[in-house]
Amino acid sequence: MKEFLGVETIPKTQIDYPSSDNPRIEGLNAEDPKIQGLAKSIKSEGLLYPPILRVKADKRFDPIDGDRRLIAYFDVLGNTEVKASVFKVDDIAEIRYMRLAANWDREDFSALEKGSYLWDILVHELGMNYPDIAEGKSTVEDYWSQRSIRGEYLMRLSNSLAKPKSTIARYINVWLGVPEKFRSRVAKSRDDLISGKIAPSKAVKVDLIGRKVKAPEKVWEEFVPKNKPAIVTHKELELINKAIRVGQVKTFSQVKEFREEKVPEWTETTFLLKKEEEQLAAKLASNLNTEISKVYRGGVRLAAEHFEELTNVVKEL
Repeated sequence: MKEFLGVETIPKTQIDYPSSDNPRIEGLNAEDPKIQGLAKSIKSEGLLYPPILRVKADKRFDPIDGDRRLIAYFDVLGNTEVKASVFKVDDIAEIRYMRLAANWDREDFSALEKGSYLWDILVHELGMNYPDIAEGKSTVEDYWSQRSIRGEYLMRLSNSLAKPKSTIARYINVWLGVPEKFRSRVAKSRDDLISGKIAPSKAVKVDLIGRKVKAPEKVWEEFVPKNKPAIVTHKELELINKAIRVGQVKTFSQVKEFREEKVPEWTETTFLLKKEEEQLAAKLASNLNTEISKVYRGGVRLAAEHFEELTNVVKEL
């Protein structure tokens, strides 16, 4: 149950900030440059958006929204009390949904942070509804892998946040799809992209390639090397995934070879083929021990020499 208690002036000493349940992963300290910039803005224009607090059973206050403003207002600017919108909320799930909704559309709330917080909500709710998780007999991942349960909980999140199921699933997949040791190499902002980190949407495709060839860490190191810019395009990732689908690429060494030698050839190939036609081309290339692009080019030349037969085949397509 959620109850709005009004706008109140709350002393700094009664607020437990930043909240330990804040969905932001980084930037929650007074030294952060963005917090410093926020403090300058507050000093110039005032606190335009009051923080949202919930009153706890011990009469102290926990931020639902506004940790960064509180840090700037109290720790940088030195204020000792703040006007805040105060709620009484007892349901943990309701509190988490409020926090997430308050942060969702902010530019500096990254895809990884959204995915992490959505997953935390799922861990809590699945743990509450399936006792065998708490008993250690099953895991959250076991239930999440079941299509019907996954669909049910995606719908819950979608209804609670007023966001499409596909959007929510995408952010969860980003979080689950990026191994922990590589999360620091995924861009959380435009500045990160400029500095050479990989975009979250590309990270999911890199993970997919790694899992398909059963060498996730090697694939990550190939596409997102440590201390080097990640230079990879969506087109390249799509082409490699396509080559995996038709059976031309099956191992990590073939991923490297394909990336270095075959991607330019496939990029130049503009044929729109059905799946079975792609598989046939790949099989022919394998039998001939040659590149698939040569099969395409050879097919066109052969067709030109047998125009009547081509005319009959085209009529059947």
